[in-house]
Amino acid sequence: MEQFTKFRTSSLDISSLGLETGLSKSSIGCTPLDAKIVAWSTEDKNLHFCIIPHLGSTVFAVDPAAPPGDTVHPVAKHISDFIGLICACRSASLVARAYQYSETYFDAQRACIDISEKTARVLKALENIYCPEMHTNPYRHMIELQMNFDYSKIPLDPSYFDICPVRPGAFKWPYSYNTGF
Repeated sequence: MEQFTKFRTSSLDISSLGLETGLSKSSIGCTPLDAKIVAWSTEDKNLHFCIIPHLGSTVFAVDPAAPPGDTVHPVAKHISDFIGLICACRSASLVARAYQYSETYFDAQRACIDISEKTARVLKALENIYCPEMHTNPYRHMIELQMNFDYSKIPLDPSYFDICPVRPGAFKWPYSYNTGF
């Protein structure tokens, strides 16, 4: 939790990466119970990253705009891993939504992100301050974490299921538009 506190209380302006530390709690219904907010996206309204203390140091992306059952996903093993992914992807939205993309699309989106001089300074500062785990293939790293995670352990407010009966990570029926359901 030391890295968590250090990141949350840092005066480093991370907005060029699509992040801000902002509020430490969320009242959004799909945010897991007892979640500690790591950061908020400045690119997408209400998208945020959190840690669920009883699930260890795993960092989760919470996207209220995602389809039912896809609102919460693990993205990093811990804060240093999260910072490394942000440094590798240079976009909070790309980290949060990797589960929706193919590896080819993810890499194409990542290649399109321009790095300003300010962003380059912020990335260097993050590397110097936190010594994050650097990722040569951030997409595979996140997808492997998600494939091996038990989504039933995510504690959600029971009232969330009044609105959305689908549990995050729940099995999805395969379908085809060519042959019907």
